[in-house]
Amino acid sequence: MASGDGLAVLGRTLCVVRNRDYAVVVFVIGADGRRARFVKRIADPRFDEPTAAAVHGGRPRVVNAAFDADWPDPATASGVVSCPS
Repeated sequence: MASGDGLAVLGRTLCVVRNRDYAVVVFVIGADGRRARFVKRIADPRFDEPTAAAVHGGRPRVVNAAFDADWPDPATASGVVSCPS
């Protein structure tokens, strides 16, 4: 997948962070693990160069890289967005 960066898997759900597209793409992995079916694309105005992903509480959580932020201050350099389900 083009621009795929972070990946997160929970059961048979695969979330792919597409950093250049500012989106998370969700798939359901087939029973044999060889194929996946597209479910939805999540875009959120809070995404600021999303990179890494995790799934917690059944929802994708995305880390914003915020490459244009004030890097000396870790509080503004990155953040986590809880995506809508």
